[in-house]
Amino acid sequence: YNSMLFLLLQTSLPKRTGNGYNTPVKRKRIYILVVIFLLGGVLLILGANIFFFPVHLKKFAARKAAEYLDRPVTIENITLNLLSGISIDGLTVYQKDNPSLPFVHVPEASFPVLLPDLLKTGKIVIPSLSVRRPVIYLTRHGPGEWNFLDLMTVQAPAGEKNGLLVGSLWVEKARIELAGQGSVPLRREIIEE
Repeated sequence: YNSMLFLLLQTSLPKRTGNGYNTPVKRKRIYILVVIFLLGGVLLILGANIFFFPVHLKKFAARKAAEYLDRPVTIENITLNLLSGISIDGLTVYQKDNPSLPFVHVPEASFPVLLPDLLKTGKIVIPSLSVRRPVIYLTRHGPGEWNFLDLMTVQAPAGEKNGLLVGSLWVEKARIELAGQGSVPLRREIIEE
């Protein structure tokens, strides 16, 4: 493998005469620098997936979502893939009136993030959001009283701009569970797509 990389780099570098790249010592230094940069990039991505994303970004994302929705939010795992973007496993938003019960559970979600827009405007631009097997638990407490009505008037916390733009949403195998509580007769329905 190392000899193939050496041959590839040797044939791709320009040949100069005099004090250029043609000397073996200078070529060897260039090869070493290229290998160091490649290994450094791989180690940076691995380190981010091992230390930063599972711990710090997961806590930050769950805290920001909880502040925005005014409901408890948990995330099991976040990983970064250079080809597919960010993947979130085990996202759960809990009910406001009973925080021990889930309101929405998403086992898997993934999305690419456009970094130039994030750096330029400060907004997170997600061209497409893929959600797999989400479950939404809707509960009717009484006439016109549902467990999601507080989300209909959600606004960004004071002093913060909405920095999230989603281009499209793709949902696979969604399930909605409807239930009635209190004075409403308990009737449970499950809708699957």
